[in-house]
Amino acid sequence: MTVQLVNYNREGDKILKSFNSRILKIYNWKYHPGNIPSAYLLGLIVGLESEKINVKEAILDIGLKQSIKGSALYAALKGVLDGGLKIPHDKNILPEEDRIKGKHIFDYYAKLSQDKKIKQFSKYLKNNVNPSNIMKDFEETRLKIISEYKND
Repeated sequence: MTVQLVNYNREGDKILKSFNSRILKIYNWKYHPGNIPSAYLLGLIVGLESEKINVKEAILDIGLKQSIKGSALYAALKGVLDGGLKIPHDKNILPEEDRIKGKHIFDYYAKLSQDKKIKQFSKYLKNNVNPSNIMKDFEETRLKIISEYKND
């Protein structure tokens, strides 16, 4: 996932900052970079970074992406908002807090048989990442991000 802060210009938009979910590796986030918790964490970084470049307000432009209530796209928006950037939006479009924290991933993993866990989550398990810990790992990562920006 990529989130950008862009300044509109008739001659061509100017990208002020661009962020990719790969940045989450810096914070030891080992989960899929396109899921809802990852999108939120990326958005949080963008919201906190916007303050550094004196961007206080923005307009969401989802380009050609389909607008789906509660999707990763809107999880990123929620992160940006929590990071302090003001963006007009309908609160009903944002994912529920439990989904942002990865509870749906935890619940899905918990209900699978051991064989299906190994098959469905093979990359995580191969890298010693336990999907049962996603909510705890999410909170730790969120706090790492916030503390880094608050100490700047």
